[in-house]
Amino acid sequence: MNIILTRKLKIDSYEIIMKIGRQTQREDLLSILKLAEHLRRPLKPLDICENFFPEKPESIGEAILVRCKDLDLLDDELQLTDIGREALNASKVFLKEEHCYLLWITRDFLYPEKFLDLKPLNFNAEEMKLNYFLSHRESRENDQIIHTPEDIKNLKGKIYTLPNTKDKIVFYEIDDKLKELELKEDPNLRIFLEIENLLEKSLISVSFSGFLNKKIEKIPEINIDELWLSLLGDLKYDWDSTKNALKVKFTNLSDSEKRTMKKTFKINNPIIPDLGMFDSTEIRDIHIIPKGKDDAQLWAEWLLIDKIVNYISKEQYKEMKNEIENQFEDFEINFPSMSELAKKVLALNENKEIIFPKKYWFLQTSLDLNIEHIK
Repeated sequence: MNIILTRKLKIDSYEIIMKIGRQTQREDLLSILKLAEHLRRPLKPLDICENFFPEKPESIGEAILVRCKDLDLLDDELQLTDIGREALNASKVFLKEEHCYLLWITRDFLYPEKFLDLKPLNFNAEEMKLNYFLSHRESRENDQIIHTPEDIKNLKGKIYTLPNTKDKIVFYEIDDKLKELELKEDPNLRIFLEIENLLEKSLISVSFSGFLNKKIEKIPEINIDELWLSLLGDLKYDWDSTKNALKVKFTNLSDSEKRTMKKTFKINNPIIPDLGMFDSTEIRDIHIIPKGKDDAQLWAEWLLIDKIVNYISKEQYKEMKNEIENQFEDFEINFPSMSELAKKVLALNENKEIIFPKKYWFLQTSLDLNIEHIK
């Protein structure tokens, strides 16, 4: 059984001064990182000179190592950082830039990484400080200027992939104040939680639609059992976890549900613990079983009558009973004899213009002619 839950994706938008790193082809710096990976120890200025600048003073090597530290490619011990390793994997180095950016994040529970996208504004960071921030930084009259929330500060040092270019960026410095913007809601921008094989070995995926249009690699831990019971709501009290089936009353079923032993339920705005509210949905093809002994008896007799679509022998009647009995193995079913069932068919006949319906003759003929087998 597969389930797809979805809701609109709420986006928060800000103007903020930041220093970030964008991936750029720099073979000279990559060569230094490859050397650090090869040596597996802190680099020394002499290492740089011996491998790249023979007969040059060690001050050259020292300056290059300082540059690598400034770019966070090497740590204070002159060993590879996570940013340095990412640069090696991508064969691109993060070079720093400082701008005023439009920053988009979401605080949706399904997307703990939060960052969605950014783009530099037409003016740089210094211009923003002079023309905009200086006039408002200390003023609390304009409540759009706020202290940078902690979850945005926590982007610092983390690496993300931009949705359109697929290039990676890293956040180096994030200003302590920002401007909060109003953003018009995009109805096409949604987040989806898809669960395949819900009650078996579940496969979980989260994705965006709209301009983001991608699958999310890092998703939160999701307790499938809790999610399923939350979706069921009050129906959870009739859920049989040993059979992965819902106990139902026979009288509440359609003919199709009686035959297939599956049912579709509509769920209005389900609320999942730790994940929030989702749009109304349907849970399709839930396996259903009788709620009690009486339901099982009525259901089994109905299936028996439903299966009779042609003349049957006494032997075939017995085989039908055995097949249905296996579907209700937790209940003791008292099947009627062929003659008793023929009388029930007559009693259930709703078409009064036909005195003896076909199903009656399919049973009674075998009794009248004493037919044991039909080849």
